[in-house]
Amino acid sequence: MSSEPAGSEEWAAKSAAWVRNEQIYDRVFAPFTRALLTAADRPGALGADGP
Repeated sequence: MSSEPAGSEEWAAKSAAWVRNEQIYDRVFAPFTRALLTAADRPGALGADGP
């Protein structure tokens, strides 16, 4: 039995693929993240003005 936490081997294997494809993920997720942050900056967005 390994002294590593459960799932750490699986995480390590999948994280290598994430790192290899990091630029692709950045290009895919950046527009969504930008839109979300822009919307959050608007007055009244996301309940920012209180109840």
